[in-house]
Amino acid sequence: MKILVVDDYAVIRKIHINNFNKMGIMDIDEAENGNEAIEAANRIRYDLILLDWHMPSMNGLEVLKILRTQGINAPIVFCTDESEKESIKSAMLGGATRYITKPYTPTQFRSIMNELLGLRT
Repeated sequence: MKILVVDDYAVIRKIHINNFNKMGIMDIDEAENGNEAIEAANRIRYDLILLDWHMPSMNGLEVLKILRTQGINAPIVFCTDESEKESIKSAMLGGATRYITKPYTPTQFRSIMNELLGLRT
């Protein structure tokens, strides 16, 4: 499994990475902004991309739309504190695979990631 975690806060990236590590997934790349995420996704085939909404210079929805336009078809999960129904709808219509709001429980995280990665729970 190859994962890309995109968030502008290093601490949040580490929390996500630790959650993946607890699932036995160790091959994880990080991006702190949309430009880095797009560049990485065009170089490497990821099995899943975990994407924050609020980032400087380019928000997660913009990143999502660019990735989908470029033919990146990996599951993309928004993980954000943005919980407005219209925002969630925009993300899903833009091509997001799933949406998880922060704060989440480790059980919620594992359940969604296992489902999308085809892993046993």
